[in-house]
Amino acid sequence: MILRTLVRECRNFPATIAICTIWIAVFAAMVANQLADGVSLRWTQWLFSGIGGGHRFGDLTFPEVSRGEIWRLVTCTFVHYSLLHIALNLLAMYQLGTLVESWYGSPQFVFIYGVVAGFGNLFAILVRSHNGWGPRVHSGGGSVVILGLVGLCAIVGWRLRARMGPLFYRQMVGVLILTALLGIALPRYIDNWGHAGGALVGSVLGFCHGAFLRAVSKPRAWGAGVLTGIAIALCGAAQVIADRVEAPTREKAEAVRRVAELERVSRGLDLARRLAGQNADVKQLRAILGLFETNLDRSTQAGISRARGMLEGKMPRTLSSSERQQFHDQLSDVLEEVHRAHRAERLRLARLRSAPRYRRGAAR
Repeated sequence: MILRTLVRECRNFPATIAICTIWIAVFAAMVANQLADGVSLRWTQWLFSGIGGGHRFGDLTFPEVSRGEIWRLVTCTFVHYSLLHIALNLLAMYQLGTLVESWYGSPQFVFIYGVVAGFGNLFAILVRSHNGWGPRVHSGGGSVVILGLVGLCAIVGWRLRARMGPLFYRQMVGVLILTALLGIALPRYIDNWGHAGGALVGSVLGFCHGAFLRAVSKPRAWGAGVLTGIAIALCGAAQVIADRVEAPTREKAEAVRRVAELERVSRGLDLARRLAGQNADVKQLRAILGLFETNLDRSTQAGISRARGMLEGKMPRTLSSSERQQFHDQLSDVLEEVHRAHRAERLRLARLRSAPRYRRGAAR
């Protein structure tokens, strides 16, 4: 029954279902990329605050667009940062996308998606840059397009002479007001200017309702949809190419960060080892070790966890001489692993700096 319904929806609303499917695929790829990079994600990040890593998949920042990466105006609509983010947008896109696609057909729906995404995000980034707000703020998500569909439907309802027109109009305006209030309450998590830009562009397209209806199944509708679909695909391809070009620089920056992190961990563990020899209290030692337990590979994390385990149940007293020696030996083993990792990372960084591909990238 579910499979039959899904097949029917794919047949009736192929553009909406395809867009939602791509959203899910990109989010899954972002999660896989974060896990492959060894990022430890808390459940609150999965659900609410965001998993990060959207830059490689085309999210939107002003510096990148100002350097010519204009495709991010479109690709950012396929990037979502948390399960709640993508779940709410999928629900809204399914409800509004299938409605608008049933009116205008799949090709014109693709055209509307591309126009709202590009011009809505362009409006948002121009306003943010003019106001000097957060040049490094990353934004993404399909809500710009969703608010564009809301704006389009609001204008259609306002101009509709049928009895349901005013009710439809009030419902869409209510959604716009609620979204604006949420944006004011949660400015850190909601791209207010993106929503405003999408709603503005969608409202303008709403005045073309009659023209869209008359163009259904006509060659110009198919042409607009196919050209827009090709443009969206080219935006995705441009992001893939840009990500590959940036890979050496990104890898080098990660190696630099890793070397600095290992040096910091080495100093911290050496400090904990010396403090234990000076009969420091257990609480201080646990606090120092707690700073590094999540920043290392699994083997080193396990060693630090064992060292912290030696301190369990011993607060607030200091360690005995035998306990200090055991603690010292355990940290010495961990430090040896850290030193080996540090030497390996320095060698890797040296190879990256001497690689021809990196030198050519730096010259550009």
